[in-house]
Amino acid sequence: MNSPDHLLQLDGLKTHFFTFDGVAKAVDDVSFHLSPGETLGIVGESGSGKSVTALSIMGLIPQPPGRIVAGRILFNGVDLTTLDKSALGDIRGNRISMIFQEPMTSLNPLFTVGDQVSEAFIRHRGMNKKESLEQAVAMLDKVQIPAPTQRAREYPHQLSGGMRQRVMIAMALACDPEILIADEPTTALDVTIQAQVLELMADLKSKVDAAIIMITHDLGVVAQIAQRVVVMYAGKVVETGDVYTIFEQPKHPYTQALLHSIPRMGRLSRHGRRLEEIPGMVPSLYNLPAGCSYCDRCNQARPGCRTTPVEFKRLEPGVGVRCLLYE
Repeated sequence: MNSPDHLLQLDGLKTHFFTFDGVAKAVDDVSFHLSPGETLGIVGESGSGKSVTALSIMGLIPQPPGRIVAGRILFNGVDLTTLDKSALGDIRGNRISMIFQEPMTSLNPLFTVGDQVSEAFIRHRGMNKKESLEQAVAMLDKVQIPAPTQRAREYPHQLSGGMRQRVMIAMALACDPEILIADEPTTALDVTIQAQVLELMADLKSKVDAAIIMITHDLGVVAQIAQRVVVMYAGKVVETGDVYTIFEQPKHPYTQALLHSIPRMGRLSRHGRRLEEIPGMVPSLYNLPAGCSYCDRCNQARPGCRTTPVEFKRLEPGVGVRCLLYE
């Protein structure tokens, strides 16, 4: 049941891609919730299903080959998977917005920055061209882009990477959304610009009171801005908890390995090396084992881990893990 305290709730979401090579279970039984004003971090390696989960929420899964085959996405009690394109379009970019992973490829090179930001005001606020451009300039100013009137007339290739990322944030926040999904918003940015973008998001969040889903592989970013964390691996949620629990008392061997792989200045790893890696690779989504998908890389694997189905187990309120060690 959807809690009245939850702004967004995913129940058993499954998003699969049907290809000539077989069925790729990109998202397989994902459940979590988001409360108003909360920042939730979703972490995991590339291929763990983070971005596909976000695109499922937004209703942007390409069909074919992708399809939501099971589960619910409840937004204020309304199941988004049951809405038609028109109703979902009224929510997307208005009440739920997304900052996409690659600003250079997400922005249209044929339109000016001002035109692209103003589109949300035309679509969701019914403004005319002049009014929407004025609002677009105001949004560019709000995200601290210098000379916003001039920048509004420029094209994406004329802006730096940091400025393009700010344009994406301006587009996402144009209509004061209730939920902001940020998919790797600091990827490929240098550490100074990364810090500025995170500070900007936190500042704007406090002003518009939006809930944020931060998708990243950078655990340092999660520690900085999130209250709760969802750890994903091979399309499944393997652990959830508040930030303190995840960082200080991680339960799943995968979460422990992620934390051990963080570089630390002046400190050697458990094995006497300066950098500790997770051996092996994420398994193919076309041929996942019946049991734990992480078992072939796990240093705590037991007989039966590969073949015994593993259910997600609630250990205490807000804390859960998918591992046979806790059965």
